[in-house]
Amino acid sequence: MTPLTLAVNGPGFNRPQRRDLGRDDRAWVLSTAVAYVLYCKILEASGATNLLLVTLLIPVSAILLGSLFLNESLETVHFVGMALIAVGLSVIDGRLWRRRVVPKVAS
Repeated sequence: MTPLTLAVNGPGFNRPQRRDLGRDDRAWVLSTAVAYVLYCKILEASGATNLLLVTLLIPVSAILLGSLFLNESLETVHFVGMALIAVGLSVIDGRLWRRRVVPKVAS
């Protein structure tokens, strides 16, 4: 990243202080550790196939968090994409699309 930063900003860009880097490192380590523990718990509880379905929710959560915390505007294409992901998840999961078989009562 340093060559890219130097190419974009030039050599006089505002460098972070060492104390700031330490704080960031601790936050990254903590959030990664929490995510790893959650990942393992979900894997244990629901299995690998269902766990992979969770990865499809990453773009949706990124869009919603960007809108909530960064005041990014949501456009129609975002809602269409989230709807397509929802339909895809429901098709892969299959529970919503199964036909219910009503047992016939013998008379």
